[in-house]
Amino acid sequence: MRRALVPVAGEAGLGATAWLAIRRDRWLAVPAVSTATLLAADAWFDVCTAPAGRPLALALADMCVELAEAAACLALACAIWRGTPRDMPAGQPGGRR
Repeated sequence: MRRALVPVAGEAGLGATAWLAIRRDRWLAVPAVSTATLLAADAWFDVCTAPAGRPLALALADMCVELAEAAACLALACAIWRGTPRDMPAGQPGGRR
């Protein structure tokens, strides 16, 4: 069951992060950090449970992808929180009115 739920949760988190990023919503940081944590934990779990040989090599390759996605989520969250609401255009969520 875990093998199916964690990737689905990761993809849902990436989808929520992308949707909030398109809207330029400051709440983007919540799913971004949660998704980054989930992706890092999944990468660690996959590498630790993979048998030696080809499955381990594939788990290490997948870890590189998952950690890159996690880093992108964290960078996006940091970029959003560094900006002030005055930096956002008027009428945008989180921007001046």
